Amino acid sequence: MKLLGSFPPGSHPPVTYPFAVTRRAAGRAEARALLAFLAGPEAAATWRRFGFATAAP
Repeated sequence: MKLLGSFPPGSHPPVTYPFAVTRRAAGRAEARALLAFLAGPEAAATWRRFGFATAAP
């Protein structure tokens, strides 16, 4: 991975990437399981490895 540039933290509002289960998929166990995994501790290490911060539980 190559970093092409960065901006000082105070120069812009935080960039966020929210995700959610859609209304159409709300009844599907697979959709809820995927959301739980992506927001859980197992995936947190991968998020951090690629430069993302995770929300506090």
